[in-house]
Amino acid sequence: MKKIFLIILIVILLFQSSLAMATYCEISPDGNHVFFYYKDSLHTSQGHRYHRVCEECGVDEFLSYEIKYDCCQCVGHSFSSYSTPSPVHTDLGHLVTRTCTRCGYVQKSYIQDYSCCQCTGNHNFVSYISDVHTSSGHAIIQECLDCHDTFFTGYTTKEGCCQCGFHQMSSWSAPSSTHTSSGHQETRSCLKCGYSESRYVYDSGCCECTGNHSYVTSISSLHTSEGHKVYESCISCGTSRFAGYTTIADCCCGIHQYGAWGAISLTHTASGHLQTRTCIRCGAKDQRYVPLDTCCICYDHVMTDWSALSGHTSQGHLKTRHCIYCGFEESLYVNDFDCSLCHMEPVDGSEFILWLQSKGIPHYSSQNLYLASFETYQKYGLIVYGTPGQVANNEYIDGEYRYLGYTYLNEAYTNLYFPDDAVSGIPPELWTYVTVNGATESYDLLEQTVQRPYMLITPLSGHGATSLTAGDIGTDKAKVQSGATWSSAGSIYTEKNTGYYATFIVPSMGIGTLTTTMTPSEEMIVFDSNTDTMEVTMTITAQIDKPSNEVSFMGAQFEDDDNVLFHDTNSLVLSKTITLSKPDTDYVEMIFTGYVEAESLFKDRLEKQVYCTLKVYVDNTIITDPIIISDPVPDPDPVPDPDPIPDPLPPENLPEIEIEEVTLYGAYNHWKNATDIFGECLPYNEHRFLSLEKIYLHVKASAGIESIVIRLSPELEAMNYVNSTGQTYDYNNDFHIPYVYFPAMSTFSFDPSSTIDFTFSYILPMCEQTLDFNNRRIRNPYCMTVYFINENETVEYTICDIEVTGNIYDMVYPQPG
Repeated sequence: MKKIFLIILIVILLFQSSLAMATYCEISPDGNHVFFYYKDSLHTSQGHRYHRVCEECGVDEFLSYEIKYDCCQCVGHSFSSYSTPSPVHTDLGHLVTRTCTRCGYVQKSYIQDYSCCQCTGNHNFVSYISDVHTSSGHAIIQECLDCHDTFFTGYTTKEGCCQCGFHQMSSWSAPSSTHTSSGHQETRSCLKCGYSESRYVYDSGCCECTGNHSYVTSISSLHTSEGHKVYESCISCGTSRFAGYTTIADCCCGIHQYGAWGAISLTHTASGHLQTRTCIRCGAKDQRYVPLDTCCICYDHVMTDWSALSGHTSQGHLKTRHCIYCGFEESLYVNDFDCSLCHMEPVDGSEFILWLQSKGIPHYSSQNLYLASFETYQKYGLIVYGTPGQVANNEYIDGEYRYLGYTYLNEAYTNLYFPDDAVSGIPPELWTYVTVNGATESYDLLEQTVQRPYMLITPLSGHGATSLTAGDIGTDKAKVQSGATWSSAGSIYTEKNTGYYATFIVPSMGIGTLTTTMTPSEEMIVFDSNTDTMEVTMTITAQIDKPSNEVSFMGAQFEDDDNVLFHDTNSLVLSKTITLSKPDTDYVEMIFTGYVEAESLFKDRLEKQVYCTLKVYVDNTIITDPIIISDPVPDPDPVPDPDPIPDPLPPENLPEIEIEEVTLYGAYNHWKNATDIFGECLPYNEHRFLSLEKIYLHVKASAGIESIVIRLSPELEAMNYVNSTGQTYDYNNDFHIPYVYFPAMSTFSFDPSSTIDFTFSYILPMCEQTLDFNNRRIRNPYCMTVYFINENETVEYTICDIEVTGNIYDMVYPQPG
């Protein structure tokens, strides 16, 4: 108990000692603090700290927490009045503010402004019509005069808009001087946009309109079997008509007194040999065509035996024979059954070796270990060395070997058709492939500019793959077993992380078609008596439907000439001037031959022989002077006169061709101010179409037209198209559209007495686009020309702003990009 009391006493003494120390100022002379009192400006959750500090020694004593009356956090803000509402209308209303007069804090609020038409909904509308013409008309717009908000309310036409039909037309022109079945044409045009229209009117001053011609008569001096033709011509309008036959005093008019038939021409024609006689009274000529006993063309040639067969060509082996009298020559191409190259594809092992040699492909693998197998090529279309039996421990299941033989580098060649070791049900596009030894190096054996990219980007075949490529797998994981060429497929070997391998086929690029022609500068040459030699130019043209970057070279040569090679191209033109000597006979057909070849970068070879025939005549016709006798003596063996050929009627006075309307439009009408799925307005373009879109050409024209011929740019008439990647699209095979041949199927005949009103339709082929979907120019527009033809004139109407963008499937299927 005493200890507790002592402890309490000690605590009290220590407390008094500390108070004495706190109230004692060590600096002040009297030891008393000189305090001043204040509140902190810092606001806390308990208020402002109230304390005192000695001015002498700086002792700071906290007293309590108190309210500070100039602190907005203690007593609240002292706001001014609200400002005037903002004139800007928002979804919350109009902004007003007020400010604390002590701390400057700004408070924002939104109120309704009853003078605002958007707050009250009471707009002060005025309506107006847009100046912009669209396919629906002109937009009707309402605009508030107070807030200037606009609202679309529909479409209407607008006075003064030519596209709405409010043209400002000029006066009608004077009637055309040309009469048509409809009358005389007058035209007028819009002074604002140039739109024109025409009409046909009656012209009281026209002989054709009134039927009152002023005819004068003329008689032809040419005698016919019926007499001399009489024509009537109008002196006012020039119209001419046939008015019958008559006789004239100074003409024999059917009672000619002919002399004997003259010598027979040695020149053979399609009708025979010409023979002439002359009237001894008026000099009129009478002609007939008769056969000539010594002419091999009129009668059978005496031909030599067929010559020996020439070397192999793409058409076969050439053999010839000729007439021993006139030199006429016949040629024939036949197959030589002893020639291995007479077949499009090899039919046995020996032909297969020759075929490989012709392509420049080794027929033995590296180090001459294995011979290329014809049986494997025949069954699989692959060039494989050795046979399945030469591969040790080669498994055989369901009629297929695991290995077909060996690659050129003597590595086992896996077989796509061997049953899978394991079936996962996962498509090959999702398999995990692993690195294959030698895969990267296998691409170095390919041709690098075309064959290597083709092997990497072409979709693979096998195991259900649809879009997988070797490039997708990776060059370190997809090993080339053999490269694809024009005529042969390729093969890829891969390994999966499951430990199994998988083989894929790369389809062949497709063999090309070599198109050749050989043409002379003249189809027929005639030697006269003063000419012993003449020159003619022969031209060979050739083209292969393969991209030029796949062609190693093209070659052409004339018979007995050196071969001329053309590199970096898929077409060629080679010309040669030949000097001809006058033949000993009156007529001979000369055959000129040439040779064309093309080789791919991968040694595929195409060959073709070309030839043309030149008709050569020698004009040795002998015409004797007429024999004048008093009494004509009949021929001992008279030949009946041929029926006289009536003179052709003079051409009718056909009216001048007047084209009233030529309109070209498409079935889709895609670019007609419509809005696409992205909300973009498609610009109006009357002649912009899609490939494979059906277009229509509507033609209206005056009478007097005998035929119309429609032609397009060559790209729009082509029945197949090769795109930038070498893919060929055929008009019929790919899109099942019957071929259209120009101009045979684009020529139309008409009755010249009737007006023309017809429509031609045509499905545009696949072709290079002129504008892409972003309106970027790719090439110049295509053209269409319409020829209006009669006996007197030809009028051309050309449309040269035909644009092509994409194809119709772009409107159906989503496209990348």
